[in-house]
Amino acid sequence: MSNKETMAIIATSPLAIKFFLEFIISEFEKKYSIIIMTNTSDNHDILRTLTSRIKIIDIKIKREINLISDIRTAFILMKHLSTENISVVYSITPKAGFIGILVSKIMKVPVRIHNFTGQVWKTKKGLIKHVLKSIDRLIYLLSTRVIVDSHSQREFLINNNIIKRQKSIVIGDGSISGVDIDLFSPNQHVKQEIREQLKTKSDAIVFLYIGRLSLEKGIIELIKAYSRVADKINNTSLWIVGPNETKINNFQQLYDIKYKDSIHFIPYTPTPERYMMAADICCLPSHREGFGSVIIESASCGVPAIGTKIYGLTDAIVHGVTGLLVEVKNIEDLSDNMILLAENSYLRKKMGKAARRRVVKSFDQRIVVKKLVDFIDKELR
Repeated sequence: MSNKETMAIIATSPLAIKFFLEFIISEFEKKYSIIIMTNTSDNHDILRTLTSRIKIIDIKIKREINLISDIRTAFILMKHLSTENISVVYSITPKAGFIGILVSKIMKVPVRIHNFTGQVWKTKKGLIKHVLKSIDRLIYLLSTRVIVDSHSQREFLINNNIIKRQKSIVIGDGSISGVDIDLFSPNQHVKQEIREQLKTKSDAIVFLYIGRLSLEKGIIELIKAYSRVADKINNTSLWIVGPNETKINNFQQLYDIKYKDSIHFIPYTPTPERYMMAADICCLPSHREGFGSVIIESASCGVPAIGTKIYGLTDAIVHGVTGLLVEVKNIEDLSDNMILLAENSYLRKKMGKAARRRVVKSFDQRIVVKKLVDFIDKELR
């Protein structure tokens, strides 16, 4: 019988656990018995590497607001929190934070920590924006402490009266779990292999997007900007890696048919680092972002980035040093900076090296996660 105290990790999607929390969980396991609560019907096999040692509970939680479904999730959570003798609840993603922290407060879980990773309401308007802001404010009030994954996002939340300084913290220089700098590292062999698979020339300039195919990620602006780039520069390619969760249709209408062979859509990959190793420039023209993990993961592979001037990405990119920042929704600004890096190999390589050095110094996963574990341990003790 283990004498460890029990921690419940609550997230809406197993993908969030897989890509952001897997290493964190391996470190938490050294001190706590871990229970993962998520929607196992969504990408149910994604957590198979954890199932042999960790209890996973399906809480039927959905990303979208659905009163009946959310009430059902709350009762499922209540049942398990009452029987598992949980000492710490750690939640990530907005819906999991709201329901998880609310129920754990009702069930008197002593330590309730939510990790803010970006605000859905940032790009909303009207009543829905007011409701979503109120939910984030309630999450803060019901938590014993909150973690924010970037300093600029924390200031944004404070300025919008969502959180207060004294009960919030950023771990180190930001990010959820840092970067595995050994896994995400430059690799010429992998670069050649991936390019051969995608029939991309070894000397082509490759722009890479990794993430959900969502309007709020700026995917439409990126494709349109790339068309402008391809008009001016020969031998380029755009790789778009990620699930089309919002079911955006007719991407082909966004670019000239003559570029169809240089644009590649890869729906999902369990090894995003391989595409980062093979790319030249990471692009994330997002409208909102909590931090931008793909930016520092690509940076760890020696790849500079182009991102938008929004909170979160201003922490992930040092403008003019590790990459470039452009105006939100500005296709011309985005394409001009894509052209700048594509044509200037010296600047591109200089920024790539600076990006790698910064990640090794400030975002090494082992250092970031140790600080997180120490923080939660201190909260409990």
